[in-house]
Amino acid sequence: MRKSVTMAASIIMSIMVACICLAYYIITFNITIHEKDSHISAVNNIYNIFENEFETPLTVANTIASDFFLQQILKEENLRSKEQNEEIFKNYLNSIRNEFHYNSVDIISHSSHYYYSQDGILKHVDPNTDPSDTWITSFEGSNIPYTASVYIDPNNKDLSTVYFNKRITDENGTFLGITSTGIPLQRIINLIREIENKHKIKINFTDDTGLVLLDSFEENIVNTTVTSIFSTPDYSSYNFDYIKNNNLSFSIVHYIEKLNWFFVSTSYVNSKKISYLSFYLIALLCLVVSIYVLFTIRKCWHKVKFSYVEKPAELDKLTGLPNRNFFKDMFGERGIFNTTRYKSLAVFDIDSFKEANDTMNGDLALISVVKIVTDLVKDKGMVLRWGGDEFLILFELSMEDASRLCHEFCKQVENENLVTVSIGLTEIRLSDTIKTNYYRAAQHCYFAKEMGGNGVKRD
Repeated sequence: MRKSVTMAASIIMSIMVACICLAYYIITFNITIHEKDSHISAVNNIYNIFENEFETPLTVANTIASDFFLQQILKEENLRSKEQNEEIFKNYLNSIRNEFHYNSVDIISHSSHYYYSQDGILKHVDPNTDPSDTWITSFEGSNIPYTASVYIDPNNKDLSTVYFNKRITDENGTFLGITSTGIPLQRIINLIREIENKHKIKINFTDDTGLVLLDSFEENIVNTTVTSIFSTPDYSSYNFDYIKNNNLSFSIVHYIEKLNWFFVSTSYVNSKKISYLSFYLIALLCLVVSIYVLFTIRKCWHKVKFSYVEKPAELDKLTGLPNRNFFKDMFGERGIFNTTRYKSLAVFDIDSFKEANDTMNGDLALISVVKIVTDLVKDKGMVLRWGGDEFLILFELSMEDASRLCHEFCKQVENENLVTVSIGLTEIRLSDTIKTNYYRAAQHCYFAKEMGGNGVKRD
């Protein structure tokens, strides 16, 4: 009797679940097909709007790069004084502005590394002192004719600009410099926002890692990623291809070969189709009730013992710091960093900790070191206890600022006259796995320890 009741309840629940799933599939399939057809019919026209927006700066950049006069003055730049060159390039760029009615045009010389604008020499390009110049040296070393970059001014959003850059070469293919034309970033943001509101879609422009380069919200730019569309190895062949994300959204993706960018238009199930969501909620309720009924029937005949596996603690009991389990939940130890929030990573441990533990209270030494480092880092990063006397720091700081803080940390620990620490510091590379970034910092820490400890070794 008990077995028959339990079996009957199980069969009823299974049938109910199957019917719910079938109905859910049919409804979502029909809604998705409708939304997909509507989205595809509109996305080509939407992309053409942006293509036309980008065409003007690209055309101006190409025209300037092909100008024989510009090529000559770049070739003869070393024959003139800095002041003479500044005047020549200023006059040239102002003539371009008058001819094309285009305000944002710059020239970057490969020979002198001067960045010329319509107002004169803007700066001397040096990626060692200004990390924002890194794209220039990368572009110089490549063979691609165009690239695009986004500059965000933290103090004045009106100065934030989308730059379209073209290589300048002479008739023999000799690289002479870069011409850079720009569109105000806020203008593109407003255009994206206007189209999103009109068509009820989400628009992103990304690089080949999924890093968002253009978005309707400035805070998302170079701070978020769109990774689901890059799950296949042939994503560079996307030509308005349909990518299903889940039952509630899908994307149309187009690869922009000239810029090595991706145009991603994502559509979500229309909120007006609330009946579908209501059905889903009712179905979910039926499922919960069915499970409850089955549980009650079984409970009438025998007791059920449940064993719960507790989630490993994510806080270190001694220091109160987040531990390795917290880090795994946050990023996944073998994954990649999915944010540009953290700029550098440090690994440190206590020098000769075993000997220190034998001659003094090891826990007291650990707590003392942790207090010093947390007081220094504060809101500029995160400190984690990795295991034993090994710790990890995620810095929201540049390498230079992080290095200064690490040296100060070593100094303060030494002044406590208890122990000393060795630190390995590396710049976080989003193209590398978390494991690779960690091992690079750990290797630096090992070298610091081999050199006598009580110091910092960095990239």
